[in-house]
Amino acid sequence: MEPQARVAYQKIQDQLEAGDLPEAAGLLVAEHPADAADILMALEEAQRVTLLARLQRDEVAAIFHHLDSEDAADLAEHLGPVTVAEALDVTEPDVAADVLGDMETEQAAQVLGRMRQAQRVAPLLLHPEESAAGVMTPDYLALDAEMTVDETIRHLRQSKPPSDTIYYLFVVDVERRLQGVVSLRDLVVAAPETPLKEIMNPEVVSVRAGTDREEAAHLMRHYDLMALPVVDEAGHLLGMITFDDAADVLEEETTEDIYRMVGLSEEERALAPLGATLKRRMPWLLVNLFTAFVSAYVVSFFEPTISQMAALAVFMPVIAGHGGNTGTQAATLLVRGLALGEIGTGDIFRVLVEQLIFGVIHGLAAGAVSGLIALIVVGNPWLGLVVAVAMIGNVLLAGILGGLLPMLLRALRLDPALMSSIFLTTCTDIGGFIMLLGLGTLLLPNLLGR
Repeated sequence: MEPQARVAYQKIQDQLEAGDLPEAAGLLVAEHPADAADILMALEEAQRVTLLARLQRDEVAAIFHHLDSEDAADLAEHLGPVTVAEALDVTEPDVAADVLGDMETEQAAQVLGRMRQAQRVAPLLLHPEESAAGVMTPDYLALDAEMTVDETIRHLRQSKPPSDTIYYLFVVDVERRLQGVVSLRDLVVAAPETPLKEIMNPEVVSVRAGTDREEAAHLMRHYDLMALPVVDEAGHLLGMITFDDAADVLEEETTEDIYRMVGLSEEERALAPLGATLKRRMPWLLVNLFTAFVSAYVVSFFEPTISQMAALAVFMPVIAGHGGNTGTQAATLLVRGLALGEIGTGDIFRVLVEQLIFGVIHGLAAGAVSGLIALIVVGNPWLGLVVAVAMIGNVLLAGILGGLLPMLLRALRLDPALMSSIFLTTCTDIGGFIMLLGLGTLLLPNLLGR
């Protein structure tokens, strides 16, 4: 929340506590809709619903535009179908479709049935949420190639398109197949009698309706586009993705990947209700607890060794922890590279070689330091050797797992972020314990000076 919004939030809280709902609502709508959305979500759920119910439909629509679709849908379900329909009628069609898509089916149908703009919104609901068509807007400018520059400018003046839909003018044929694109700059500098077909760029970057939305967003970033047309299999123009929608997609996908790396649901929020937080976070934490017991079970096999050489236990968290950090670092780099399209499944051999080289170099350095510390602290050169070798082996294992598993998951068409640190650290914990305690068991006579 921005600093000025925090001040407004406190004032609104004071008015709500005093029971002055009209004043609280007035303070809310006086803020920028983006700040109003942040303030609203920081309030208790009952306060949100009560406050939102006092706003005009245009004010509700403006706030919905800046809310996550899940949050907007949750609020909408408390407002009643008539109020929600009136608000969604004055929002952008893609925003309305996102909100309806996250509502309960029965409630969404009631709202859609009361909307005046249902015919523009309903087609968007037919596309998967994760597809390019699922985030496109049907508000675009499609012009005939034979129109002149003068005719086009007069058409723009009459239609008064929204400011975020006229970065490019798309040129189509009589069957609305995409033929080219004209930028506003080209339109302004061209002679009035020039046909659009003479100034349009026929090399249009576009995506199919079923293209993954993240791929479409990366395409916009790569080509530095303000808008990206979406077409069907026959090349008919269906809509376009605007730069702000692409930015939202990249933010959501990045958040999703980061959350999955640590076992969190993408719906989790810092200020989420306690019940929802427990439901979403506890399962993964319990899985982590179970894997910790698996690691402890592995250690139990080496209890006789530990009882005779207790110094080995001192270095167990060092070996396991450093291996986990190394693996998580490698996995994070790979997940990001896969998400941004910097690497693909065809690069698996190169990734494996690089991780092996890094693992050898870093493992030797970390092993040398660990072994030296073990020698200084305990004064036993054999223990220093065991610690050094175990560190080298676990760093190699961590690098290979961190680099290889995300690639394998992508090859299997699974989300690489599922290779979360919970499972990775479990593997490095078990591997580190087996290497350290197993080698210690083999060299136990030397460790004991026999």
